[in-house]
Amino acid sequence: MKLIRHLMQVALIAIASLVVCALALAYGVSLIDSRFQPVSAFGLTASGNIVLTSSLAVGAPVVLLYGVPVFVALARRGKASWLNVLGAAAFPAAIVAAILPPLALFVIGFSVPVAAAVRKLAWAGPDDSSKPDPLGESA
Repeated sequence: MKLIRHLMQVALIAIASLVVCALALAYGVSLIDSRFQPVSAFGLTASGNIVLTSSLAVGAPVVLLYGVPVFVALARRGKASWLNVLGAAAFPAAIVAAILPPLALFVIGFSVPVAAAVRKLAWAGPDDSSKPDPLGESA
């Protein structure tokens, strides 16, 4: 039950941070395109809407099927250091870079911020009760 709760927590944080990244990119594209395209009530142009939906459609499966399980596995083994988490996040970009290099920047632009948010918000570090008490005092 604890594993399922941790998976759900990480998945919610990861999807929320993916949505934030997708919205930031969509609004950036809309800002550039606003001179050429009408802006919707939400402030997005047609290009911004396409960027938003495609970012979420491509990113969500990657986050849920790769990112969440990898992070939880690292966290459960006590190996969820910043280096390991960001390295695991950069791995898909390395694969994409071998196939289509310009797209790798797009992938890293999403994977690293999402992984950083998950690492910061969902990582349950070592239990404080396991720390040695250097002064020999008890609480």
